[in-house]
Amino acid sequence: MIAGQQALLAQAHRHYTAGELDVAWSVLSDLKLDASDPLDAPILSLRGMIRRQRGEIAEAVQDAKQVCSLISDDPVAWYNLGVACERGGHIDEAAAAYGQALGRAPEHYASLYNLGTILLLHKDDALEAAELYGRAYALRSGDPKLILNLSVALVILNRHDQAMTMISHVFGCGGAAAAHYCIRGLCNYELGRHADALRDYETALTLDPKLKQAQYNKALLLLLHGDFDRGLALYEAREGLLDIIQVSQ
Repeated sequence: MIAGQQALLAQAHRHYTAGELDVAWSVLSDLKLDASDPLDAPILSLRGMIRRQRGEIAEAVQDAKQVCSLISDDPVAWYNLGVACERGGHIDEAAAAYGQALGRAPEHYASLYNLGTILLLHKDDALEAAELYGRAYALRSGDPKLILNLSVALVILNRHDQAMTMISHVFGCGGAAAAHYCIRGLCNYELGRHADALRDYETALTLDPKLKQAQYNKALLLLLHGDFDRGLALYEAREGLLDIIQVSQ
């Protein structure tokens, strides 16, 4: 790629990063593209990313596949293919692409996160999801979304002590949201600390009154302790634990 091409590509990237998709596409259209030339893979990659953001998923997947064929050793190329496939609902293809990314870069954070989320949400494999999330946590321990997802996986595995330890990290870094209080409440409940659990559920509902998992958990706790009026009022919200998972990056 000649210097002029590189400058235009950098300009297109800046517009893409700023969310100016139409401008980025216009700049990209001025570039000469040989889709069979590995040197032009960055152009093809950005084109696919723009298409993905526009909702042109089939075209984005095709661009991402072509990039992977041109630079098959690049983990980011496989990650981008995974994201495009996942956005299109092609979960098995997405999981395979993230696996390819991790085969080339075992510490690729976003692929660890996204593959873990697929396993947890779509494959009912909390054990493998927890392993992948654990590897991601070793790389970036301050991500509240990761802490939440890992905690959920540990709860599903009935590792409530470990889940409590994990979810507690988010409260020390000031990133706690309603879902974090909800999961801490669930851990407190399972560990026999019902008063603490109730406070956590109430805090979760103060932050997000529509969080159905917190409504449901609080209802069960109230019913257990004989508060039938308040408990039955909340019991109709029967959402599953996985509904509060933070989806892929």
